[in-house]
Amino acid sequence: MAKTPLGVMILGIIHILIGALMFAGAGLLGPLTDWIISPIVLSIANASTIIAIFYIILGICLILMMTWAWYVGIAFAIINVLFSVLGFPSIQWITLIINLLIIFYLNSRGIRRRFSV
Repeated sequence: MAKTPLGVMILGIIHILIGALMFAGAGLLGPLTDWIISPIVLSIANASTIIAIFYIILGICLILMMTWAWYVGIAFAIINVLFSVLGFPSIQWITLIINLLIIFYLNSRGIRRRFSV
């Protein structure tokens, strides 16, 4: 197995942390099920849990340099760029810049070669 580049390792760890935080946030709604009147809130918690698990899996697979994780990482970054821009007139500049940097980094020749894409 090839050594994981530092930038990809950092991206993987960030994805794992995001997933863990989302998982913890969704878990906070669990004790409130008796108080919650709207089932929409519970479905948001369920969706958040599923997305959190997917983020954790993506982070692990980025660290393991799996090819599909490169594609999903690019797709997530593009989706985040679109959401940042669609928030006009209050564009989320920091999110936009970070995700553009992720796209450029993952598309660099050396990283693409390491992921075999």
